[in-house]
Amino acid sequence: MTSGSNSHRVAAHDVGTGQFDLTGSIRGTMGICRWSTAGGDVNVEPKGTSMSITEHAPEAVHIADGDLPWVDIGNGNKMRLLQVRPTEGLWIIENIFQAGFAVQTHKHTGPVWGYTTRGAWKYAEYDYVNRAGSFLYEPAGSVHTLTCIEDDTQVWFHMYGANLNLDADGNVESVADGPSSLAAYFMLAEAQGLGRPNVIVG
Repeated sequence: MTSGSNSHRVAAHDVGTGQFDLTGSIRGTMGICRWSTAGGDVNVEPKGTSMSITEHAPEAVHIADGDLPWVDIGNGNKMRLLQVRPTEGLWIIENIFQAGFAVQTHKHTGPVWGYTTRGAWKYAEYDYVNRAGSFLYEPAGSVHTLTCIEDDTQVWFHMYGANLNLDADGNVESVADGPSSLAAYFMLAEAQGLGRPNVIVG
């Protein structure tokens, strides 16, 4: 909604609780958005109608732990793809790595968020170790080499853009992204007798 004009006011202040009751409205091209902290409601009133902001809200999509299979990518290392949104460059992947496993040095074209749920791993370029409960943010343009320290390390990555896999001289050898990972996941799952996983696409 683009705002044209807005107003708000403090209706009351409860000295005992220190809470404010705020009410107000914003007028935009779609209509008027009104809110009140007293009732906890926010409503949008399109021109000529009255409609709750939650009336046509999309449903959340739930994936249980066993809904998507793990595929073996070699030597007991596994992966599964949770979601891909090609138009946004988004891909969310989960891995299980064994000690000694390494991912080729790569550069990220977009940002990455990682969360470790089990085990330990690190980037060869840094001293810190990611262990269970560790959160990691990787800005776009970062370059590193993933190495696994403990068996059955489990980590989840939320990524945008692509991984540019680099040779020893920093030249791009290959590219990995959401669509290519989805194709690889489908191919491995079917080859390993796991059927076609119901990945969230879009």
